[in-house]
Amino acid sequence: MKMIPINDIKAYEGSIPEKFDLVCYEASGDPMDGMALYGFDEVGDFDSYYIEPTYCFLGTYLDDAEPTYCHINRPYGDI
Repeated sequence: MKMIPINDIKAYEGSIPEKFDLVCYEASGDPMDGMALYGFDEVGDFDSYYIEPTYCFLGTYLDDAEPTYCHINRPYGDI
């Protein structure tokens, strides 16, 4: 599993890497205990569940997951 920390979620520009989840978790905790978000529109929705909410990308689908960023405006048929 690979974890990519997001230092400042409000300043982050980009997309969620393929084969990774956007996760909100407690800063002093384990990202595996956090909540996977469906997208950036959910950022902030679950902050009240944590004392110090932190965000990261967590590669949970493959043990050797490496980030590959997809183009946001890619046509649906090219997936």
